[in-house]
Amino acid sequence: MKVNWKLKDVLMIAIVSVLFGVVFLGATYAGGFLSGLLTPAGLTSLGYEPFYGIYFMAAAFAAYVIRKPGAGIIAEMLAAIIECLLGNYFGPIIILSGLVQGIGFELVIASL
Repeated sequence: MKVNWKLKDVLMIAIVSVLFGVVFLGATYAGGFLSGLLTPAGLTSLGYEPFYGIYFMAAAFAAYVIRKPGAGIIAEMLAAIIECLLGNYFGPIIILSGLVQGIGFELVIASL
């Protein structure tokens, strides 16, 4: 199956990736802040729980808006790379996490 990518599709993925890369970075620091607040109560591991769903938004948004195979993987990977370049304190391992999240979302979309 041949999929024709147009310039507007590529630009949309780029915009979505930059937007969600910044959102991911904000969620990472908000989770760190919440973890710090919960540390005296012994609940440090719950600090990131309210933010986990945010990290799947780039793939979901790109897949539903662009509707091309692989759009979710590309958007999630680029967003993770941008988050890493902006100064995420988890380091480059989040790029692997972005790949796994993008592949997982594409598999869910393919099964529908």
